[in-house]
Amino acid sequence: MTQILYNAEISAGSLMLPESRRVARFMLSMPDRATWFETLKSENILQKNSPATARRQARLIRNRLETLDAAAWDLVADGEQEVALQILLASAVKHSRLLGDFMRDVVAGHVRRLEHTLSPADWDAFLRIVPATIPQSRAGLHPPRPSCSRWCCAFWPRHVMWNPPEAFASHRRCSIPMCCAIFAPARNLRYSPRWSFPTDDHAMTQTFAERLNQILPRVTSDDFLQNRGLGNEIGFWIFEYPPEQELAMRDFISTVIEPSLAKRQPPLRFARVDLFEFVINLLEVEGVLHEVIDRQAREGNNPVLDDLRLMLTEDELAERMVKEVELESLDALILTGVGAVYPMLRTHTLLSALHPHMKQTPLLMFYPGSYDGYSLRLFNRLAEDHYYRAFRLVP
Repeated sequence: MTQILYNAEISAGSLMLPESRRVARFMLSMPDRATWFETLKSENILQKNSPATARRQARLIRNRLETLDAAAWDLVADGEQEVALQILLASAVKHSRLLGDFMRDVVAGHVRRLEHTLSPADWDAFLRIVPATIPQSRAGLHPPRPSCSRWCCAFWPRHVMWNPPEAFASHRRCSIPMCCAIFAPARNLRYSPRWSFPTDDHAMTQTFAERLNQILPRVTSDDFLQNRGLGNEIGFWIFEYPPEQELAMRDFISTVIEPSLAKRQPPLRFARVDLFEFVINLLEVEGVLHEVIDRQAREGNNPVLDDLRLMLTEDELAERMVKEVELESLDALILTGVGAVYPMLRTHTLLSALHPHMKQTPLLMFYPGSYDGYSLRLFNRLAEDHYYRAFRLVP
């Protein structure tokens, strides 16, 4: 099994903020492979004189950005300069372990000592340290790579263990000026540390963030849109998420998912239905909203809920929803507001009522709780509702 320890693709360029902004905007449209290469060729979005340079830099930027989620792409595309640079540095480190190790072992020491200049000697010393820090068990995993003598694409464990460090430094494109261009694009190799460690009380956990990052590729795939691989089952999908991440989930849907789907080429026709707003609007149209609110204040929740459930039958709601969104013209239907509409509406019953209406149109519901393919558990606390006709969007 091939195992690459170091990726030295950093030789293709530094953080490249202007170019990265253009690539990030383009990636948010979720282009397919053909559109990606055609746009690079015909529109020259990086505005480079050489097509080869444009391809090389675009590939590097895309590889870096793909280590992050679509929310980060949006900040790179249109965020403030300092924020965009912080994200680009993080993506460069995630993309290249070589760069990350160099920052940890060399640059961090310079920062602690308040030294703001890097030198070729720093790079040479780093290369001499690297072989000693790699476990012996990784030595000799692969034979030397005969097709590559420039060390620009990858550092293989066998090379790192046994080749003399001078082999790395002999090719100047992989030497300190290129590696440190991330920090010090100027020729004097002076740099101003750009990394910081912001805190956010609403920060998403890593696992949740990683799952969010898989939503757009999944929703825009042909398998999702054309119900491929589902046998005779209908295309109902559920993305379950921790209830405590409700605000983050709402923000991600409105600021990342919806804009990205709207920008997609070719266009993807979709409608988002917030179930809570849908029910409130229905009560308002029927002229009973204020009466319901007054009754709740006088009589409490239970008597009002009993009457609401008689009024809000799932079959009638399903028919009304299909008409309002003009389902036959859509590529996908998205349901949100599941937690807010409870207990006025039970979503598993609504899904069953929507079955005969959806036909070949896929449906995606964002669910604050858990779903194991057999039952739904709202807020991870309420009694389980048995439901097995949907698929988990991101297992």
